[in-house]
Amino acid sequence: MKNLVFFFIIILISSFAKAQFVQDTTLVYATPAFLKDPMRSKWITKFIKNGKSWELQLFDKKQVLREKITFEDKALEVRKGPYAFYENGFVKEEGDYDKGHKNGLWKKYDDKAKISEKLSYHYGKLTGDYQKFWLNGNLKLTGKYSNDKKLGLWEYYYSDAKLALRENFDEEGKSIGHIYFDREGNEIKDKSIVPIIE
Repeated sequence: MKNLVFFFIIILISSFAKAQFVQDTTLVYATPAFLKDPMRSKWITKFIKNGKSWELQLFDKKQVLREKITFEDKALEVRKGPYAFYENGFVKEEGDYDKGHKNGLWKKYDDKAKISEKLSYHYGKLTGDYQKFWLNGNLKLTGKYSNDKKLGLWEYYYSDAKLALRENFDEEGKSIGHIYFDREGNEIKDKSIVPIIE
């Protein structure tokens, strides 16, 4: 009898675990904790209803906009829609959320409001094209991600836009080969001489 009860308990636990696993992966933010973090707790909040969504705007003590977060619910628990973070009046990071996760194209900007990075997400995981830029606007790094891991060919460039490094990654995100180039475009055969990419 004890074995039978134990068996049914195991089945119930495994069924519950399976149900939890196949559940939707919506990320929920507890509003009080969200607004009590060290940075945001000192900011002024403003709520705006946009159609079916709610936008939370956060302002610093000088009434300067610092952050915009869109939620799908009035309780501000699930992020969905446009997001933007501001610094010194300029956007520092922007993109979209879906079901509480970063999703789609996200952009980061440098102190001069020029784009510094383009990242692609699929429900919180880096997936797709990635680009990073030098302060002068030239491409610094390009490649692809798959499930937060580098995949395939990645290329690094010197600040003058000349190719500095080609590197390949397997499906596990491990480097499987690379070639360095000097500033004249010649392959560097001596692996002990690794150029500083700047």
